[in-house]
Amino acid sequence: MEKHGLCSTETPAGNKASFRETSLSGEESHIPSSEVLEAIENVIQGVLQSLAQKKAPVLTVANRTDWRNIEFKDSVGLQMIPASTAKQIRSDCPQSARRFALMLKILSMIYKMVQSNTYATKSCFSIIITNTIFCLDRDIYYSDTLLFGSQRAVDQIINDISCMLKIPRRSLHVLSTTKGFVAGNLSYTEEDGTKVNCTCSATAVTVPSNVQGIKKKDATFQRLLDDNFFSKVSPCIMITGRGIPDLNTRLLVRKLWDSFQIPIFTLMDADPHGVEIMCVYKYGSASMSFEAHHLTVPSVKWLGLLPSDLERLNICKDALIPFTKQDENKLASIQKRPYIACQPLWKKELEIMAASKLKAEIQVLTSVSSDYLSRVYLPNKLQFGGWRGPSRARRRPRSDSRAGAGPQRARMSLFGSTSGFGTGGTSMFGSTTADNHNPMKDIEVTSPPDDSISCLAFSPPTLPGNFLIAGSWANDVRCWEVQDNGQTIPKAQQMHTGPVLDACWSDDGSKVFTASCDKTAKMWDLNSNQAIQIAQHDAPVKTIHWIKAPNYSCVMTGSWDKTLKFWDTRSPTPMMTLQLPERCYCADVVHPMAAVATAERGLIVYQLENQPSEFRRIESPLKHQHRCVAIFKDKVNKPTGFALGSIEGRVAIHYINPPNPAKDNFTFKCHRSNGTNTSAPQDIYAVNGIAFHPVHGTLATVGSDGRFSFWDKDARTKLKTSEQLDQPISACCFNHNGNIFAYASSYDWSKGHEFYNPQKKNYIFLRNAAEELKPRNKK
Repeated sequence: MEKHGLCSTETPAGNKASFRETSLSGEESHIPSSEVLEAIENVIQGVLQSLAQKKAPVLTVANRTDWRNIEFKDSVGLQMIPASTAKQIRSDCPQSARRFALMLKILSMIYKMVQSNTYATKSCFSIIITNTIFCLDRDIYYSDTLLFGSQRAVDQIINDISCMLKIPRRSLHVLSTTKGFVAGNLSYTEEDGTKVNCTCSATAVTVPSNVQGIKKKDATFQRLLDDNFFSKVSPCIMITGRGIPDLNTRLLVRKLWDSFQIPIFTLMDADPHGVEIMCVYKYGSASMSFEAHHLTVPSVKWLGLLPSDLERLNICKDALIPFTKQDENKLASIQKRPYIACQPLWKKELEIMAASKLKAEIQVLTSVSSDYLSRVYLPNKLQFGGWRGPSRARRRPRSDSRAGAGPQRARMSLFGSTSGFGTGGTSMFGSTTADNHNPMKDIEVTSPPDDSISCLAFSPPTLPGNFLIAGSWANDVRCWEVQDNGQTIPKAQQMHTGPVLDACWSDDGSKVFTASCDKTAKMWDLNSNQAIQIAQHDAPVKTIHWIKAPNYSCVMTGSWDKTLKFWDTRSPTPMMTLQLPERCYCADVVHPMAAVATAERGLIVYQLENQPSEFRRIESPLKHQHRCVAIFKDKVNKPTGFALGSIEGRVAIHYINPPNPAKDNFTFKCHRSNGTNTSAPQDIYAVNGIAFHPVHGTLATVGSDGRFSFWDKDARTKLKTSEQLDQPISACCFNHNGNIFAYASSYDWSKGHEFYNPQKKNYIFLRNAAEELKPRNKK
């Protein structure tokens, strides 16, 4: 870590130093030396009185490891009860006589330090605050290693003394050995005038009121410094306790919380040991429960690595580590602790871990990409609220002038200071009333667009939670948050000067790309809530897709000017332009494949490896105008074909390299009146959208008939058809895990502008359709 400024004292950023006790304001009270001396004298007086009465002296210490002596309070954590059971350290018992003598020896050393205020061993690494000299516990050990035997024995005795006297270790002039590091937007002056600068970056930044505090595992801490994480989420303070935190690390986190009320997040391995470390920061430990009020930070939130993240990000099981018996026992012990019952989201994560019997280190995220942790995972978690814990930070009672201030919001705004475009929210999957506009009793998204809805897209799995975007003929694109508790909340919107025909997300979820009839495409940066033009065509832009390849990233736009263009978002000129045989009507991208359907029933497949190039032109299996296309994957998650919909109420399933083309490729009728298996006259409707379920591989189609249908292409059977809405369904999509099916009810212009009714309201509905999309069991 030498090349990073973890914490420095009057030195430039770039030197290494462990953090130390500071004069940051806090609630830990310093006991006057006179009271400390009196408490020790009372103990010695008791020993002398016993000897005078010819009785064996006894030291009585509360049993710090007995859970019967500990109670849980949500606002404090684990704390020792007043009437706790005690253990006796007897001087006449062979099992405890040596410990009795060591306690007296250390008591005498503490007494001399407090009395003279000048004691320090030769090798003492002292920390000076308010002209008081403190000795590290390791210096006590090294003063007579043969006598004390081990550092751990010294630590336990000092904690017993602190508990017995009811005096914090700091007031005893003994601090634990520091092993943690701190880096970030923190600088301060100690009371002796020493200036400490923990800033790693030389770039000056404006520090807002809500600084973030994050604790990291040591190796991950180093990686985040290497990746210049501060410049991405600044302001930020990072602390690592390098495993189970020492006392000083815990004191610093608590002091930061007491002084600034900043949100505190933990980033730990997804294993029982990582959960244990997090619990120590948040709720404390049984052995130190007598100092809970000075050490715990119950507002701590579990940022990651969550067991549910492993599934959400499709982490390969080969990269995970099987549980040991010790892991199983540790997890079972944690699940029984009293504070887990108060954290239902934690409980659920632990149940996922227990069921899988697999654990993962934070470094497993490098299997997604080398810088995924700092580039995508952490920024998205912090921005979109992907943590487990209280949604609002709790303040402790304070005696200073800030006591009356309201609590800081722990959850950050999705788009900075931008407000949403609607009010309130709607409950998801709750009770609704069926009518013609919502015969399926599905949940309405609040504040839908004011004109026909052309496209829908859910956020990628890299974002925690679910966010939905919709483009419309009202020239706008809107975004909603679909919360875990069932609320849909409008977040923000951006405008074009013409109807928005298509929209998509970047792979990391930080940006949205939009295509419009105004002949441009825009990139909407969700962090700044700013949109800039990134593409220009000679005619309306009909499709837009983000391509994330191993060696390049770009935006692909398809236009009615008969071109397919690829754009580096940093350049105003396209990386590549491919001529199309006709106007682009629809397209889809699943790397390394792209499918583009054009006017005059043109159909082209492109390969995207290395650089985009035409792979094959396909004779359309449909006889009428193409309307929508969606790529599907095989069982190993590779794109293998596409479904193509037309205005004729028909869908074609087409494999790129089928073993038996005549058998594997087929078409089926849909979105027709009087059903599809009848010789009676039928009204035929356009297929407006196709979406494949991300888990089951089944598909949904929506049409101008105002219905949606679910299909199993492998079994070649229909799974479900909805009741008819009072207007067409213009678009549809699934969220990343297939739990939510979204569909838009609005005019699709299939009957021309003369049938458009501007008074007709548009709707977006959300449906829990996971069970309905499951494939049929083969007989």
